[in-house]
Amino acid sequence: MRTLLLVLAATAVAALVPIHAQRAGDPAAGAVAWLDHLKTCTPYTYRYPNPIVPSVTDENIITGRKDGTCQVTYVIPGPDNSVCQLTAPTIALMTSADQYQQARTGRFGGSSSDALSQRMTQECTLVKKP
Repeated sequence: MRTLLLVLAATAVAALVPIHAQRAGDPAAGAVAWLDHLKTCTPYTYRYPNPIVPSVTDENIITGRKDGTCQVTYVIPGPDNSVCQLTAPTIALMTSADQYQQARTGRFGGSSSDALSQRMTQECTLVKKP
């Protein structure tokens, strides 16, 4: 489970390139829009090709605030979704100036030992799909 959550941490910020942005010729638009909505915890659904199976569409769904956290669900291939209750410090890491720059350039970095990965491992759980 930890490995999956670490992968989610890396793709959550990067979120890759949404299908509509690819067609529009602006690969950064979707990633930046995701960060904008995440920063304010505004409901938003972001769809993008799965990084391993591009024919599959993943979704990052922000449903809003609950009990002081931002509720985000990552819909990915497999039997589980990752459901997160993101705290303000985690959102700050995910929406830092560096993360925006990475989104604009399409050059994403991070590691399983960085603060963001560790926080997402704590704040996200795998939940069986209905």
